Amino acid sequence: ASRGLGLEWCRQLSDKGWTVYAACRAGPAAPALAPLNVTPVMLDVADPASVAGLAAALEGVDLDLLVNNAGIRPDECGPDKTLGEMDYSAMEAVLATNTVGPMRVLSACLPALKRAGAFKVLNVSSGLGSCSLAAHTRRAFGNIAATDLAYRSSKAALNMATALAALELGESHPQSCVVAFDPGWVATDMGLRGGKDSPPLKAGVEDAVRRSIQRMEDLTPAETGSYVSGPGTAAAVREDGSIGYGASVVAW
Repeated sequence: ASRGLGLEWCRQLSDKGWTVYAACRAGPAAPALAPLNVTPVMLDVADPASVAGLAAALEGVDLDLLVNNAGIRPDECGPDKTLGEMDYSAMEAVLATNTVGPMRVLSACLPALKRAGAFKVLNVSSGLGSCSLAAHTRRAFGNIAATDLAYRSSKAALNMATALAALELGESHPQSCVVAFDPGWVATDMGLRGGKDSPPLKAGVEDAVRRSIQRMEDLTPAETGSYVSGPGTAAAVREDGSIGYGASVVAW
């Protein structure tokens, strides 16, 4: 929550009057959070003890919304690495943060979510996690020199974990909505990779989050378990085989 999309979510939700718990590794020491009307919480999603601290911070809180936004994409196993060049220890760290981390956080937040009753969970995924789009990588994601194996695998696994969590929680809490949420290809530090990439729609963070918040507010329990494009800019294969970037739902 101290940079990029997470920070902008905190800014816009707090401006709309939400009570926001902003979780990041630096917690209250994060300078970007200081000007905002939020409650900073120290959190490393890959550290079970840190996640337990989050659960303690939410004792007695009715949590209406959880946005699981933490994610990493290190160069050691990044988009330009082929199978033989990959640092697989780095890939394990990606899976720990991007896949296991959100589920660990969701589990820790369950008591607070259940107190709210009609809660929403957004596990922030990516269109890069779509197995259907994998065969179209060279056209849909032409900036990727290799295949982005680590990051894309972590998001595909997160999608399945989200679908199963939605199934379980939908049975016990039918007013809940749990989705895999694609924020779009946005001009953040991760999205631009230090200037190596340029999103095809060049979506700004503020606009992308504004549209994503509107989509979040419109979510209903009928959509639980789905793979949603927040700003409605997901890649999709058209009938003529070309690639468009205006889909509101991402193909699994």
